[in-house]
Amino acid sequence: MTKLATILHVAAGPVALLAGIIAMSSRKGARVHRVTGTLFCGTFTIYLVATAWMTLRRKQRSVGVPEKTALSIVECLCVPFAILSFQVGTGLKPSCLFLTCPRWGC
Repeated sequence: MTKLATILHVAAGPVALLAGIIAMSSRKGARVHRVTGTLFCGTFTIYLVATAWMTLRRKQRSVGVPEKTALSIVECLCVPFAILSFQVGTGLKPSCLFLTCPRWGC
């Protein structure tokens, strides 16, 4: 059952993200907005249920490869954006270590 939950988790996550992006990008009330919004709600619910199931079935005090991988990804995404947010918020010219940004002439 845990393997099925993992498969559902991995499959539903990207579908929900893509459906959410399409729903937010389309005009409210349009057919594509309604269809992708419904798809988002359904797949995101499946994703959350599968995540909850895997969390409850996990051995206590265990940290595996998935957790370490997720932490690494979050750190790699959050640190550059935290630096950029600080630079923009304080009026500093953003450094272009991670991105090329023609807006600031980098």
